[in-house]
Amino acid sequence: MINVEHIEDWRGKDVVDPDGVSLGKLQDVFYDKGTQTPILLAAKHGLLSRKVKLIPVDGSCVGPDYVRVAHDKASVDASPDGAPDQAPDAQELDTIGEAYGLRFSERVTLESATVIEERRVQARAARERAAELDAQARELAAERDAAHAEAAGAHESASQAERDAERARQAADQARAEAAKYDDVD
Repeated sequence: MINVEHIEDWRGKDVVDPDGVSLGKLQDVFYDKGTQTPILLAAKHGLLSRKVKLIPVDGSCVGPDYVRVAHDKASVDASPDGAPDQAPDAQELDTIGEAYGLRFSERVTLESATVIEERRVQARAARERAAELDAQARELAAERDAAHAEAAGAHESASQAERDAERARQAADQARAEAAKYDDVD
């Protein structure tokens, strides 16, 4: 057996007591928000697996296809049912602690591995979107720089054309002045 490190990876596996008696299937894991320490396991049990028992993680270990908890079936059965898909509040946590002879710190606030995982998925999606937007911003900045360079080139071309036009006007004026000299000769 291996010590529990990422116990949420065993969701869907059997939860058994120290004697190997089935307690249900691991549905979720509740972590302390402050320390990210696993505190409780949620095991679905009963007819159609509609009931959930919350079992302390301390002393748990995992095997290839099960999670073994430190509490026997009688203790688990005597504990209150938990709400499916919902972290217990402080009062519920006190009741659960009493059932197992434990006292949880009043500073413990729980959140489920499912909620943590959803937040990670959202964070990953946000990072991917940020990377896409960053790439798009770099592409648009490159287009802007190219447009500025093109505009600068066009401005220089326009300035050169203006200078050329001015020289041509001056040359035309000189040519008219020269022609005017010959107009008086007739």
